[in-house]
Amino acid sequence: MPQQNQPSEPAPTIDELARDYGPDHPHVIAARLDAADGLGEAGDPVEAVRLYEELIADCTRIGGPDHEVTLVTRNDHANWVGKAGDEPRAADLFAALAVDMERVYGPDDPNTLAVRAGTAGWQLRAGRTDEAARIYDELVPDLVRVLGDDDPQVLDARAAHAAALRDQGRLEEAVVVYELLLPAQLRVLGPDDESTGATRSQLEALRAGASRSPAEGIGDGANAGVVTIDQDPYLAVVGPGRTRGRSAAGWAVSRHGGREDGRSALAGSVYPILFGEPVGAGCPLTG
Repeated sequence: MPQQNQPSEPAPTIDELARDYGPDHPHVIAARLDAADGLGEAGDPVEAVRLYEELIADCTRIGGPDHEVTLVTRNDHANWVGKAGDEPRAADLFAALAVDMERVYGPDDPNTLAVRAGTAGWQLRAGRTDEAARIYDELVPDLVRVLGDDDPQVLDARAAHAAALRDQGRLEEAVVVYELLLPAQLRVLGPDDESTGATRSQLEALRAGASRSPAEGIGDGANAGVVTIDQDPYLAVVGPGRTRGRSAAGWAVSRHGGREDGRSALAGSVYPILFGEPVGAGCPLTG
């Protein structure tokens, strides 16, 4: 007779592992790390942060501050701090970790470069655009030198660098970075990849905004034009100027079919838009 599959034994709990091996055993630490990450993935990043903070203290006590597990735990902790909503603290934690990673592993170690990228990324998410752009200005050449032009980490960093330049108002520089990035994404990721499409959309919006003449009602120095992104038209507005007494580096748009006076066909209000990307409900033009 064929043998029936026997039910597998349940995985031991953290308490059982600690009883069998001792609380400081690597098996116990690994299980606690998995549990903390699992809580975050399950939608409780705040509790994940708390568990990671306990783990950092224990890993530092057991292996020392420069041990690989301690540094990896600090990296994961910083990420969950950001995902829990404290982007500035996440950026600061990554910045401190980057200093230690460079001291322990050297400036060209891929893990050091990854932590520097994490620092820049959380700076950008925290709204610290100038600092993010400064880090990317230095980081991207180092990534290219160590990893090569086509490494996925390089492509991600170039895209984030362009976004930081865009948010700074350095639009011409952002276009240059996007133009360098797009052929590499097409070659490595293909034309249908989401990242490739995002870069193409950003280029369309930036070029359209830069090529239009100032639109009536938007403000002096603001350029506007309708841009089609993923088959949806948007009014992309780029430049200084003011709209109804409100300053605008990029303003938007109506919801009807591309009126360039910034009025909504539905409510007569003005919606912010960032280079073709809608912010808030009602921004896509539905025709």
